[in-house]
Amino acid sequence: MPGIETVSRALSIGSLALLTLLSLIAPLVAPHDPLLVDMPARLEQPTVRHPLGTDGVGRDALSRVLYGGRTSLTLTLVATTATAVIATAFGMLAGYRPGLVDDIVMVVTGLFDGIPGIAVLIAIAGLLGPGAPALILGLVIVAWPTFSRVVRTEVRRVAALQFVESLRVAGASHARIIVRHILPNVAGPILVLLTTRMATSIISVASLSFLGLGVQPPAPDWGVMIRDALPYMRARPLLVIVPSVCVLVVTYGLTALAELVRTRLDVRRTQVAVA
Repeated sequence: MPGIETVSRALSIGSLALLTLLSLIAPLVAPHDPLLVDMPARLEQPTVRHPLGTDGVGRDALSRVLYGGRTSLTLTLVATTATAVIATAFGMLAGYRPGLVDDIVMVVTGLFDGIPGIAVLIAIAGLLGPGAPALILGLVIVAWPTFSRVVRTEVRRVAALQFVESLRVAGASHARIIVRHILPNVAGPILVLLTTRMATSIISVASLSFLGLGVQPPAPDWGVMIRDALPYMRARPLLVIVPSVCVLVVTYGLTALAELVRTRLDVRRTQVAVA
């Protein structure tokens, strides 16, 4: 019999997969245009025509939740991928060739670590104006120092192994050693960190949109939906509850997925060590 933790993890990942799928195929399953305003139908209770009711200007809530998932997940994926690429590049350079590059990377990451992330995000939104570009840039700047240091640590660990020194003695180029031998050996920790960072980013995207620093109305987004629905919380609680639950489902699902990946990688390492 599977344990409670295993069942909980499976449910979290399954819910994440389902919500992600529905968001991806939103144009096919959404019953209405998420931007269509229908003032006579504002704040309707759930009906067959509007399964989750309508918002303060008559837009279909279910359609906005589905399209909002596309927006939130896309921004999270873009920001996290950009962070991973930039941080991996700097982390690889710093870890493989200790010296000036390593010192510069550590000093820069240390400076960013001393600044609260929300302050950076607000500053960038103030300079560039609220919107998706400023949101993505802010998330990358906030996340890359920690990501880069983890990659640096893993690269230094692998670079110190005997087989890397043997490759150098054999005349292998630095690029070949990094791409063909070191990168595959640090891909596991990077993948775990990437998944974990996505869980954090989905909350950041929703929070910043809620504060008015991220996605701007009328674009559908879970954070925007929560903010717009707050005045109607007592009369139409579903307008707040549903997008909030979606954020929680994605966060817990990504956290469970990261834990699953970490566990599987630990098992493989153990098996290799035993062998």
